Amino acid sequence: MPTTQLPGFESLTHDSQKTFRALLDALANPGQIQLIAVQLSSPIGLNLACAAACLSLFDLETLVWLQPGFSEAVKNWLRFHTGCRFTDKSNQATFSVIHSLPKVTLEQFCWGTAEAPETSTTLLVQVDRLAGDRTIVLTGPGILTQQTISPQIPESFWPSWQRNHQAYPRGVDIFFLNEASTIGLPRTASTQLAQSRHRTGEQPCLT
Repeated sequence: MPTTQLPGFESLTHDSQKTFRALLDALANPGQIQLIAVQLSSPIGLNLACAAACLSLFDLETLVWLQPGFSEAVKNWLRFHTGCRFTDKSNQATFSVIHSLPKVTLEQFCWGTAEAPETSTTLLVQVDRLAGDRTIVLTGPGILTQQTISPQIPESFWPSWQRNHQAYPRGVDIFFLNEASTIGLPRTASTQLAQSRHRTGEQPCLT
């Protein structure tokens, strides 16, 4: 079956609204796993939750940067189902779709301006797991006291995230997406490495 004939949402309105609500809840409640319970057929290389997020967020006005390594089939499928446009300049994108976080830097994306922070890039980052790696403690708006997460991403990412947080109201927002769920990481979220069970002392702040 040609890639453009791979179906999108089974129920366009219902599934799009359900996915969009999960994404909103993910940013409103940083670190809480939100299920994306829809059915669709996405091209190889684009996991289900990320594909659903793209279908919900992209439209004719959206400028998308796909990290190099995605196939032409992914680009064709997204263009067919959403009408979005593509750019090869990551700092011009409204949304960026990422399959390998270690190969990008947050600084290469648009952080917006103090006058127009909403013009920043939102990152859709595919991960194999949302839990199981080094534990990170989140604090900030939308978090009662603190929230812990452990997505499968490199530890070296967190210092750059803290710099992004400190640039508020500028900065990027991120969705981490595995096959069926997502975690939101808005720029308002501050991060710390969780204290090891085998060590004593204060938790190191990622600055």
